[in-house]
Amino acid sequence: MRKSLPYIVVALVLLGLLAWSRLDARLGPMVFWWYLGLSLLAFGIYGWDKLSARRSWRRIPEKSLHLLALFGGWPGALLGQQVFRHKTSKRSFQWAYWAIVALNCIGLVALVWFGAETTSA
Repeated sequence: MRKSLPYIVVALVLLGLLAWSRLDARLGPMVFWWYLGLSLLAFGIYGWDKLSARRSWRRIPEKSLHLLALFGGWPGALLGQQVFRHKTSKRSFQWAYWAIVALNCIGLVALVWFGAETTSA
C-alpha cells in the first residue's frame, strides 16, 4: 500500500481541485459531476475486471479502460489500479494510460485558462 499512496494522493488532489474549481465558478457544475461520476464508474470497473481476471471470466478490453480514462474517469482508474493492484505492472498499458492522463489534464487546463467560465450555478 505504501507504493500506491502517492498515486492515490494525486487522484484525490485532482478531484479536490475540480471541486475547488467548481466552487470558484471556473467550470460548470457538469464538469465536476462528470469527472466524479466517471471516476466512480472507472474504480468499479477496475475492481470488476480484477475479479474477472482471478475467476477466468470474460474481461473488459483494455481499449475500453483507456476510453473511460480519456473521457474523464482517470482519477478513479488510478485509484482502482492501486487499490486492486490491477494493470500496474503492464508497461504498455501504463504508457498509454499516462499519455491519456496528460492529454486530459492539458484539456482541463485549456478549459479553465481559455474562458470556460459559466454564469450558471
